[in-house]
Parts: sequence; structure tokens; C-alpha cells
Amino acid sequence: QMVPAGEERQRPPEQPKAPIVIKPVVVGNDMLGGRYRDCPEEVHARMVQLARGGAVPLTTLPQRSALERKKPTFHGHAEWRDAVRWGYIHPTIKAPRDCKWAKASVGWKLTGPSPSELLAN
Repeated sequence: QMVPAGEERQRPPEQPKAPIVIKPVVVGNDMLGGRYRDCPEEVHARMVQLARGGAVPLTTLPQRSALERKKPTFHGHAEWRDAVRWGYIHPTIKAPRDCKWAKASVGWKLTGPSPSELLAN
């Protein structure tokens, strides 16, 4: 069938494609439910050690994922920085053993022993 000049056949509009969501892969299965692949192995291993000794609260993968997204401005021992960054500890959950969360002028400060000191006891 001939299409009159100036009238091109119209294609049906393409359906927008849903965005591709890549779920992070879980590595391992331990008392903390394993770790997401993007979390450094050494950070997770240390948190498992601390959790096993009762020094940090038990957290789940979905919980850490949520806490990770709402990272506070953190002041405290440098050894705790990665634990906060990856959602293992957070001002909205129980502080590590012998530690206290205190509101700082900007963010939160964790006072008390470092992870190394807790593991030594």
C-alpha cells in the first residue's frame, strides 16, 4: 500500500524500559548474615569478631543497608569509622560495649574504647 507523500508511517511509541536494578551479591553466611560484596572483607570480619564477643549489636543485611544510607557525620576513634560507614554501628542502635553516643555540634561522637581495645579484653 502506498503512503501519500509527507505522511510517513508512524511507529507505535516505544514503551519505556524499566531501569535495571542490580542487587548487591551477599558473600558468606555468618551471625551477621554475611556481607554485601561492596563491603570490605576485613571490615566485616572484624565486626563478626566483635559481635561474637558481644561488643557490638547484631545487625542484619537490610538493617545495615538502611543505616549505611543515613550515615551520620562521625566523630570518634578512627577504627570505628568503617563500622559506621558500612552500617554496623549507628547512633540509632545500641552503642558498642563500654561506648556511648553523644550528639556533637555536627553529627555524632562515639566515646569509649576502640575496636582493638574491645577485642583485647
